[in-house]
Amino acid sequence: MKTGGLLSGKLYCGHCNKLMGHRYTRKAANKIYRYYICQTAINSGWKNCPYPSLPALTIENFVKEEISKISKDEKLSKEVVDSFANSARRELSELVSRENSIKRALAELRAEIKGTSDMDSVKMKDLQKLESAHQKALDCCAENIRKLQFKAEKSLEEIERIFGNFDAVWENLNFKEKYELVDLLIEKVTYYGEHGEIVISYRENGIKMSEDGNGDSD
Repeated sequence: MKTGGLLSGKLYCGHCNKLMGHRYTRKAANKIYRYYICQTAINSGWKNCPYPSLPALTIENFVKEEISKISKDEKLSKEVVDSFANSARRELSELVSRENSIKRALAELRAEIKGTSDMDSVKMKDLQKLESAHQKALDCCAENIRKLQFKAEKSLEEIERIFGNFDAVWENLNFKEKYELVDLLIEKVTYYGEHGEIVISYRENGIKMSEDGNGDSD
């Protein structure tokens, strides 16, 4: 994946509020120039966006450096880790609440089935179909809870490990691993061409890092 975009699906044009897609072109036999281009320019022509493109290496290195800065700032890195953990707990709480709701509905259905006469075959068949559907929903919910618990635990361990020695770890990651780390931490990156400003919005924690490197918590 030599021509993959580290910020694919995350980089936005601040002027158009549109995604910037990753593109590349071969300048020579062994040289590839990568860049991001605004969807407005792609769909309607370059003249319709005043800041249509941005060198991929420039923006990707900026994002990498900002993550590195956070990893070296004890307060900010703790905020990122804590926020990720809180987000996972909220998502887990919602799933557990849904699981409990399904369990209650299933118990009520089974009580109704128990009280329904075998003579009323049509009603019994309908209730049994509902019971089966609720059981499938319950099984699915339980599996999602298990997966979320596992993923959250492993992701949290990975963030803490990487933040412990970010620069050294980053250099040893392959593209897929780097992309997954960026996806884990970052919600959105916005490029404001008119000001030459890049703003990074991190997942859940309300931290926004701009090109001057200052962080603000909402």
